[in-house]
Amino acid sequence: MLGQLCLSAFLLSGCNVIKKYHKVVDEKFAAGRDESGDSSSVLQGQLTPVDRRPFIIHEIAQFNHPMAMSFLPDGTLLVAEKSGQLKLWHPDNKIGVIRNLPDVVSNGQGGLLDIAPHPDFEKNHLIYLSWIESEKLLKEKAALRNGESVDDLSGEDKSAMGAVIGRAELVCDNKGGGRLAGLSVIWRQEPKTEGDVNFGARMTFAPDKSLFISSGDRSQPAAAQDMSINLGKIVRITDIGRIPADNPFNGSSFLKSQIWTSGHRNPLGMAFSPDGRLWENEIGQNGGDKLNLIQKGANYGWPIVTAAAEPSSSTATTPTHPEFTKPKWSWSTSLVPSSLLFYTGNLFPEWKGNAFIGGLASQMLVRMEIKGDKVREADRWPMGHRVRDFAQGSDGAFWVLYDDNKGGKLIRLAPPGR
Repeated sequence: MLGQLCLSAFLLSGCNVIKKYHKVVDEKFAAGRDESGDSSSVLQGQLTPVDRRPFIIHEIAQFNHPMAMSFLPDGTLLVAEKSGQLKLWHPDNKIGVIRNLPDVVSNGQGGLLDIAPHPDFEKNHLIYLSWIESEKLLKEKAALRNGESVDDLSGEDKSAMGAVIGRAELVCDNKGGGRLAGLSVIWRQEPKTEGDVNFGARMTFAPDKSLFISSGDRSQPAAAQDMSINLGKIVRITDIGRIPADNPFNGSSFLKSQIWTSGHRNPLGMAFSPDGRLWENEIGQNGGDKLNLIQKGANYGWPIVTAAAEPSSSTATTPTHPEFTKPKWSWSTSLVPSSLLFYTGNLFPEWKGNAFIGGLASQMLVRMEIKGDKVREADRWPMGHRVRDFAQGSDGAFWVLYDDNKGGKLIRLAPPGR
């Protein structure tokens, strides 16, 4: 218990450390478009819709601002809602509620942001969640645990927030729902900062069962180049929150040892390709959205370089900064990419091995062909809704979450007649 308290105190400290250090750089770059896509470049130029949809859209269920989903081995589907609700969809279209969720701050882009079952879920029933917490809420909880009054915290800043990763056992009941048991936090975005954008907070498990986490720059661009903190990075930890021995900066400070790559703005999509390589897409500033091949220890340049001025191509380059790793593809107009998935099913055989990217403000579903290190955009289909997340069903169908201002939907994409 003492060790946990000490670790918590360490993680909570220093929320204002980078404010003065990054002030000049941040003021220059922070005034950019977030995932809402408020930019004059949205849906212009290279984002002209090409509608050759080879699928039928089947509306399945409705949810309240769904942010992420993940299939379980039995064919049920976990759906995370922004407000902090976790739902369990069943193939008979019944929807159960999972109880005992953590307290979630859902301001701005915050909320319950991602959900992922452990690779050995069938044995251990563990699931992983990412959500946003506030420093004030943590202090209130600590005060209540210690029998202290929370009145003294009435003047605390509510806006210091950060992403959290936790894991828990999923215990299902006979009513179609269930509860979380033994929830524990295994990672925190540090330091907590003001504002409610650019959290990242997406997760994907590697073939070796280590956990990769995307951590946005929290609209403090200089943080992406500060190796003493984990903002603007992709980090890698074990499934219990420890530092893998082969991390590129292991042996450094606690936060630096987590880092796998640096120089990221707002990475929202991560996925391993069939050949075992990790890819990532992120939202740029006023255009400049990118698809990156993630390489151990690499620096992707934000905010020193940005793809915003580059044409939509696989040859985006930063010739004056060879120390930075170039994106494999970039868009000069705003796609506003959300999730990333590699299709491996048989229902759409022509898609096998292709990457798919969802568009938020652009409301697109984009298919990318990747052969080795060569990348090209093959198709773009207008969906008429913000595409938040997607998953591949056991039958090879393509499942999509729409996240709109009026709510959200779960849809299934399949060839005609399937």
